[in-house]
Amino acid sequence: MKRALTMLLAVTLGLTSVMLTGCGGSKEISSEDMQNDISVYQEELEAMMNESENEVQMSDSLLDYCMEKGFSVKKAKGSNIVITSKATENNGKAPKDTFLVEFRKDTAEGSCAAMATGLAAVKNSTQHGDITLVLSPYSTDESIGVSSLNSKTISGDRVIDLTRTSSSSLMDGSVGSRNYTMSKYLDKRSPQGSLAYKISITGLTAANSGDRSSDHINPIVFIGDILSDARAAAQNIELASFNSTGDTFNYSTSATAVVVIDESIKNKFESRLEKAQSRFEDKKGDNEEAAAFTYEVVEMPSLVYSYDDTANVLSLIYTLIDGVFATSEPDYEGDVLGLSSIYGVSTEGSFKVSVLGRYTDSDTLTEMDTTFDTIAQLSGFAVESEDMTNLWKQDDNAILKDEDFATAFESYHPERGALYSFTSSVCSELAEDFDGISVISIGIEEGNESDTAMDILDYLKARCETK
Repeated sequence: MKRALTMLLAVTLGLTSVMLTGCGGSKEISSEDMQNDISVYQEELEAMMNESENEVQMSDSLLDYCMEKGFSVKKAKGSNIVITSKATENNGKAPKDTFLVEFRKDTAEGSCAAMATGLAAVKNSTQHGDITLVLSPYSTDESIGVSSLNSKTISGDRVIDLTRTSSSSLMDGSVGSRNYTMSKYLDKRSPQGSLAYKISITGLTAANSGDRSSDHINPIVFIGDILSDARAAAQNIELASFNSTGDTFNYSTSATAVVVIDESIKNKFESRLEKAQSRFEDKKGDNEEAAAFTYEVVEMPSLVYSYDDTANVLSLIYTLIDGVFATSEPDYEGDVLGLSSIYGVSTEGSFKVSVLGRYTDSDTLTEMDTTFDTIAQLSGFAVESEDMTNLWKQDDNAILKDEDFATAFESYHPERGALYSFTSSVCSELAEDFDGISVISIGIEEGNESDTAMDILDYLKARCETK
């Protein structure tokens, strides 16, 4: 009986020890188990994101979710979700680390992958100082998200941003961006042709246009190319309307053009549209099953642009650069220095087409200004520009000089140093808002989430050993 009580006490103490260890017990996790945790988190987070109407609603769901998963979590100002994990035993003097993930509904898959990576790392870390993980909703409202963070949440000497990128990388700067709007008032007249078509692309995802890791259909360019090729083949076209939906920093999700042609070219024109429809299906992304290219004969519009004005409009769209604008080496080799994305077209009132330019240095910005001004003038359009985000680079970044960090993320760190982020300005916002902190972004490649989480664990452990 005495022996039985002794064994029971030993088991009880063992279980208590495991429970008190809390976040990530004493046993180090395998890469396979880490991936399993990430996969579960990501699947559940994506389901929540899809059910949420917006990022703020997603924050409410995240709070409940993280509580259910056993994390120490609270909701802070600006709908920021703050997860904390106290230092493990004997590591109270280890440096504090703050991680951050900004999540967006329009980039749900990547956002959820980054959040899942952060959550799995916090859960499974067995040796660390105080950790904070902030899940921050994207918003243009400065009272919500990263812009509303304060020193109660962001403390210590560093913040490490986690984000999805095309390849594993470190980024200690973010590109500047400038919006260019080309516009011209064009008179309309009665149509000369006898047959009207509506050409539409719908259902595309609102992916960030700074991410060029995979091909993404730009509906404005796709429809514009069809019409430009038709004109080049002596198929006269009169444009009645051309409009798109989307926002400045994302690919357009849809575009629709109404055109008038002469009935004599009906067969050739429809053959062109059928081939375009087939190309569209081939180019669709894996997560764009709902996207569709359609065309139909519609009622004749009362007014259209003339043949010449239609030609100028299509020439402008055709000539504008949509994709890589400049690189560090000739023939588009080397590092990307600039990107440009055609994100908007409208025929409401005057004709307008909008382009967002992203740049990594002042020379590239000057080249963009000159290029877009020249292209617009050739078609007789005026150009207005507006700065959207500031170019930012953290010189002498203390995190990159940290031996613990450099060792853990050695494979992410190219010899030429950290890179610029083309998709996020989170680092620049944090560096500008909080004096004395270093900020860096870890780019997580799809399929490498477990490797990144394991590298975070190695980094946190090394920080304890060198405290």
